[in-house]
Amino acid sequence: MLRVCLVLLYAGASLAQNTCVDGTAESQKVRLSIKTALGDKAYDWNEDEMFLFRATLAFAMRKHFNMDFNVSSILVCHETVRVSFYFVVVDPNNSSNLMSKSEVEKAV
Repeated sequence: MLRVCLVLLYAGASLAQNTCVDGTAESQKVRLSIKTALGDKAYDWNEDEMFLFRATLAFAMRKHFNMDFNVSSILVCHETVRVSFYFVVVDPNNSSNLMSKSEVEKAV
């Protein structure tokens, strides 16, 4: 039973990651220049910052669509040290569907 659960968890994570691909119609590119913006007050981007980004985006999606988006609805891929990444938003009612890029832009 444990083996089946682990396989399903791994497969689910793998499938979710495959939906977040740079250059696809629904992916959004984010590139931040914290050092340029803040100079000497710049800070390192870390997991906490990424969580806040995802939570803020999920909040905006909830407000715009009146649907139950959460942090796990925001998939991030191709992160770089220089703070750039792509993201897609998964439909909370059907995790195999991505929200359209234009709808995500309207929500933000």
